[in-house]
Amino acid sequence: MKINFKKKFTWLITGGAGFIGSNLIKFLIKKKQNIICIDNLETGFKKNINYKNYKNFKFLKIDIRKLKSSNLKKKKIDFIIHLAALGSVPRSFNNPQKTNSVNVDGSLNIIKICQEIKCKKLVFASSSSIYGNSKKNIKSENDRQNPISPYGVSKATFENYAEILANFYKLKIIGLRFFNVFGPNQNEKGAYSAVIPKWLGLLNKDKTIQINGDGTTSRDFTYIDNVVNAIILSCFKNTNNYFEIFNIACQKTINLNYVLKKLVYYMRLNKKKIKIKNLPFKKGDIKMSLANINKAKKLLNYKPMIQFDQGLEIYINNKIKKNKSI
Repeated sequence: MKINFKKKFTWLITGGAGFIGSNLIKFLIKKKQNIICIDNLETGFKKNINYKNYKNFKFLKIDIRKLKSSNLKKKKIDFIIHLAALGSVPRSFNNPQKTNSVNVDGSLNIIKICQEIKCKKLVFASSSSIYGNSKKNIKSENDRQNPISPYGVSKATFENYAEILANFYKLKIIGLRFFNVFGPNQNEKGAYSAVIPKWLGLLNKDKTIQINGDGTTSRDFTYIDNVVNAIILSCFKNTNNYFEIFNIACQKTINLNYVLKKLVYYMRLNKKKIKIKNLPFKKGDIKMSLANINKAKKLLNYKPMIQFDQGLEIYINNKIKKNKSI
């Protein structure tokens, strides 16, 4: 599906200073679109959205739970891309109340705004965590929700709200269940950082790599460009129902041992002795995560453009080029 960006649309992007949001904004700016970025900068970074010289970019520092349609000054907004969330399984166990408040209450507020401003479509980020430890090796959208963490519960809960409210208010809403996205602007610091940027930073400093379990835990790692493409397709592709949910991934399972092997290879560290420490498997974590993406292929014309190895090589080479070292 070819998108015509000759027309300028106005995009409201929550969580725009975060990992996925900032990559989406970068893409939309290249397409000369109008953008309103919402972020409270709790987990996002202002450096990710340094577009002061782009006249059609506006940043509002505000929590999604407090955002009102009046903050938007009656601007006509075509699409809302709702990416703001309090992520991380471990963080959700440490503070389930706040996870629920942001991911459920905050998201419900976004639906309220969508209704008030009458935008064309709301696309929101869901998560593969809603499947939990499903007995099925490949996760499909019609599988039973079985979250095993407060984070997963918050995502599943909002999905259920979104489906009910989309049909009740006749709103076009699409949820995208992302599977382990990685790429530029992903945070590598802190207790809740994702495995690829975290290991990349540790390898660069010659520090010990900690693996929870024996390294056979697997994920459907998805490069950021595939996710940005899926978001755009979701906005412009017409679907029959008011509410739809889609898996967004590559439909390939990659285990942690392979991730580490490829990081070492692309960072040119083959001759170094890598220090590894195996730790107990994390509570609430999922052993295997693999997506069936047939529905997205059929209804959105989505297909992963960049596979894991290529995406990891691009990611690392860009960091080397940017910093002259990782």
